[in-house]
Order: sequence, then C-alpha cells, then structure tokens
Amino acid sequence: MAQSKTLSLVEMFVNIVGGMVLGIFVIQPLALGLYDIHLPLQTNFELALIFTAVSFIRGYIVRRIFNKLS
Repeated sequence: MAQSKTLSLVEMFVNIVGGMVLGIFVIQPLALGLYDIHLPLQTNFELALIFTAVSFIRGYIVRRIFNKLS
C-alpha cells in the first residue's frame, strides 16, 4: 500500500527536524571544530535551516517518485 502524500510530508518533517537538531547542537560544532571554525549558535542555526530546507524538499520529492514507481 502506498503512503499518502500527507503521511509522507509528516514523516519527512519528523526526520528532517531530528536531523536539524543534531546538526545544530552536535554535528556542525564538531565538524567545524575540526577545521578550527567556531561559529555562534545563531549562525549554526541559520546554516542548519538552509540545509534542512534543501533536505526536506529533496527527500519529499524522492519519496514521492519512489511511491509512484511502486
């Protein structure tokens, strides 16, 4: 049974928001710290928001394509 568009949207939202929180508080500070780049929390948030928006759109489109193919 194919997933509804609404359920796909909700699933992607939960998945991406979880990734955004990890990005802001864990991944970005650690990864950037390896290169001796230290950014304020606001900047980390802005970067994560950009990557999150792109990831959300990409993930939703890919999910809908695969649901259409099945």
